[in-house]
Amino acid sequence: MSLSSFGCVVTLLIRFDQTDVQKWASIFSLNTWLSILAVVSRASLASAISGCISQAKWGWFSSRVENLIAFDRFDDASKGPWGCLRLLPTIARRPHWIILGVMATIVLTPYGAFLQAALTFDTAFTVTTPHNYTKTGNEVHGAYLGRATNLRTAVGIGNVVSLLVPTATTGSTPKSAPASGISDTLGGISEENAEADYQQSVASSNIVNTKRSTIQLNTPNSTESDDDYNPDLAMEASVWNGLSTFTTRQNLSPAFNCPVGDCTWNRFISLAVCSKCNDISTDLSKSAGKTQVGERSDDWHWVNEPPNNITNQGVRVSPDVGEYDYTQYEIPSLGLSLSNYNGPNLCTGQTLCPDTYLTGRAQTNPGRTLTFQNYQTLLFSLATISVNVSWLENTTVWEDTKVTASECALYYCINAYDSNVKMGVLDETIVASWADRVPGSYQDAKSPEFQTLDKSNNHTLDYPFGKFKLSQLELRIPINDSRYPASRRSIPPFNISYGDVGTTIRFLKSFANTTEADPLLVFPLRGSPSRSPLIRALGSLLLARRSMPDAFEAAALSMTKWMRDRELSHSPVTGTVTRSSVIFRAQWTFLACPAATLLAGSVFVVMSIWDSKRKRLPAWKGSSLVTLAFGLGEGDRDEVREAVAGGNGYAIARSRKARLDGEKDSGFVLRLHDGHKGAVA
Repeated sequence: MSLSSFGCVVTLLIRFDQTDVQKWASIFSLNTWLSILAVVSRASLASAISGCISQAKWGWFSSRVENLIAFDRFDDASKGPWGCLRLLPTIARRPHWIILGVMATIVLTPYGAFLQAALTFDTAFTVTTPHNYTKTGNEVHGAYLGRATNLRTAVGIGNVVSLLVPTATTGSTPKSAPASGISDTLGGISEENAEADYQQSVASSNIVNTKRSTIQLNTPNSTESDDDYNPDLAMEASVWNGLSTFTTRQNLSPAFNCPVGDCTWNRFISLAVCSKCNDISTDLSKSAGKTQVGERSDDWHWVNEPPNNITNQGVRVSPDVGEYDYTQYEIPSLGLSLSNYNGPNLCTGQTLCPDTYLTGRAQTNPGRTLTFQNYQTLLFSLATISVNVSWLENTTVWEDTKVTASECALYYCINAYDSNVKMGVLDETIVASWADRVPGSYQDAKSPEFQTLDKSNNHTLDYPFGKFKLSQLELRIPINDSRYPASRRSIPPFNISYGDVGTTIRFLKSFANTTEADPLLVFPLRGSPSRSPLIRALGSLLLARRSMPDAFEAAALSMTKWMRDRELSHSPVTGTVTRSSVIFRAQWTFLACPAATLLAGSVFVVMSIWDSKRKRLPAWKGSSLVTLAFGLGEGDRDEVREAVAGGNGYAIARSRKARLDGEKDSGFVLRLHDGHKGAVA
C-alpha cells in the first residue's frame, strides 16, 4: 500500500510537472490528493514497520543474551519515534539490520511534509510575437503602442481645395492632384471633407465610371491670413493638461494596448516634442534703490508717475504714499526683471499686494534666446525669474532672498524609446533624441526674399500664414548614429505640415499672451486681471513647489502623447506579449527523503520476515497474549514481580539478562540468565 501510494505521488508529479494549473479539473486540488496519498503511504509504512519491530524483539532475544531492559525498549520502539530513539543505543552497540526500521520510523515524522513539499507553484511566461497574434472578430489581440511618423492635423480653409472626384468615361481626364487628397500647397481641406465632397459629386452627376482622381480648385478667396488654418483642439488641450497641477507623470503616458499586462517593444523612433531647461542665474544682476509711491485719484489712477523699478505697479495694490526701498534682479539682454519692495512677503490669501513671484519673457526666435540659438526646430522658449520658497514662507525678507533664473524651451524632435509594460503600467525610457532639421525643408524656394529673411531670423519657424508658401518641416536621424542601430541605412524624414507648425506656435504665443508693447509676463499681478494663461499656470506650479523644468517636461510629454495617440489606431508599433500563467512545478529533491525512508522500511520489513522464517519464529509481533503466554517462567516472573513491587523494576531489568529459549515444536519461553553467553545467530 505504501509503495503504491508513493508511486501514485510520483506519477502525478510527472504528469502535471510544468502544467498550467487551470488544466487541473478535479474538484479536489492536486495538493489535496498528494496529502491524501502521503497519509496513506506513511500510515501503511508505519504500521508495517511497527509490527516488524515488535517481531524483531523475539528474533533479537532468540539470538543472544540481552539485558531485560531491551525487551521493554523494543516494545516502546514499536509504538513510535520516541521509543525508537530509546532503542537506538541498544542497536548501535551491535550493528544490525534492525536499525533500518528504527531510522525509518524516526524519519517518518516529516515524511508527509516532504511529499507535499515536492509540489510547488511557479510562473511560466509565454512570448507571443506579432506573427502569432490571434483575432476575435475584428479585434486583434496584441501589443500596440502609438508612435508619430508625421503630423498633419491643422485644417486649412484657404484658397486651394483638394477634392477627390470620379473620373468620367468620356471627355478629358482631369489632371491628377496629390494622391492623399490633401494639397501640398498652402490651404487644402482634410481628407475626410474631400471624401464627403466626393460622395456628393457622385450622387449629383451622371458619371458612370466612379474611378477617382484628385483635382485642385481655386476658391474666390485669394488672401491668406492667420485664420487660414484651424488648429487641432486636442493639441491645445494637451498643453493645458501638461501644465495642470493635477497632472502626474503616469497621466502623460501614451495610449497602448497590452492584453495581459506584460508587453515589450523593440527600440523604435517617434516624432515628439522635447523640452530643455537651462539655468541662467549667472546672468542675473542685482541692484537696490529707493522708489517713490505717489498719490492716487479717486477713480484709482496715478496722479503722477507709478513707482519706478517695481514689477507690479498696480494702483490698487501699491503701499501708501512715501519712499520705499526695493531690490531688483535683472537680465538686461533679455529685457527680463523682477523687483519687489524690501521686507517680508506681504501677500496672505487673496489680499491685494504688490508682491511678484515670477516673471517671464517668451520667444519663438532662437536668435533672441540665451541658450537655444542653434535650435532650428524651436517652437517656444520662456526665460523666467522666480523667487525662492523661503520668501513665500516668510522665512527671509526680500532683500536677502535668492532668486533663480532659467530658460526653457519646447521644440520638435525625434526620440528613440525603449518601452515595456509591467503589471499594466507603461515604462518608457528615452535612449536617444535628435532635433536635426533637414536642409531645405520649411522653405519657400520661389521667394528670394525668404532666403534672406530666414537667415536674419535665425531659421525661426514663426512665420505668419500667407506671407510665404512654405514646405513642410522635416526632421531626420543622422546616418550611422550608434544610439539607433537602424540608422545604418537611410531613414525617411519625419514630416510636420506647415499648418501644424504655424498653428502650434500661434497657440503657444496666444497662451503666453505676450505682445511687443507689453512683453513681460508677471505672476501673480494682483490688482489687475492676469492676461497670460501660461504665466498663471506656471505660477500655480511654483506655489505647488513644482520646478520650471518639471513644468516644461510635463507640457512636452503631454504634447507628445497627443501626437502619438493619434496614430495608435492605424500605424502603431507592434510588440511582443508576455503571458504569465501559474504552473505546477515538481521539486524532485524533496522526494529523496521519503524515497530513502520507503526503501529502508521496505528492506527492514523483508529482512524481518526472512529472519522470522529462518529462525522458525511464529509471527507474534506485539501481541500481548503471546507476551503473557511465552514471557518469563514462573520463577523468573516471581523475581521480576517482586523487584517491580519494590520499586526496583528498571534496576533488575538493567542488571539481569534474558534469552528466548526453546523450539517451535516444543514451545518458547523467555528465561533469565546470570551472564552474557553471546549471540548465536
